[in-house]
Amino acid sequence: KVLEDTNLKLTSVVTDITGVSARAMLEALLAGQADPAALAQLAKGRLRQKREELERALVGVVRPHHRFLLAEHLGHLEFLDEAIDRVNGEVEERLRPFEEEIQRLDTIPGVNRTIAEALLAEVGTDLERFPTAGHLASRILSPEQKARLAALYSGTNPRQLRKAIYQAVERLWQRPQSANTTNRKEAALLR
Repeated sequence: KVLEDTNLKLTSVVTDITGVSARAMLEALLAGQADPAALAQLAKGRLRQKREELERALVGVVRPHHRFLLAEHLGHLEFLDEAIDRVNGEVEERLRPFEEEIQRLDTIPGVNRTIAEALLAEVGTDLERFPTAGHLASRILSPEQKARLAALYSGTNPRQLRKAIYQAVERLWQRPQSANTTNRKEAALLR
């Protein structure tokens, strides 16, 4: 709303208003920079290719009350970034005892550390509560779990997602556990 009121059309060119380039431009606006060409020069990465569009989008009038509101918004974003960093630090600390399991899951093609952490958080390390590998797979492939993993695994098709989940189940199931040969045979069926 603040940018609309200034007649700046930054959001029509920049897809992520919280990204590095947009933040640099907003910070420059706060510092009093009003030259569209100078602001457009702050573009990074692929946004550099849109400098002419940026120059046209950055023509507007920024008054003191706009600067105040922009500063408040940017301060709030900074606060949220710091909160996210604190939460990520806490998650990392709590997952430290499970580093070996995370590393094992991370070796599965298509499963990165984030997905490995999500699998561990959802399934846990006690596989004894799943009578068979099929039970474990159905737990992971429930609609709610699939949606959560799909959100983390965006940009892929369902078949790749399903394959990655089954591979993760296999890795989890290959952990040493009680000598139950039926479970091992059923795990082999998933391969």
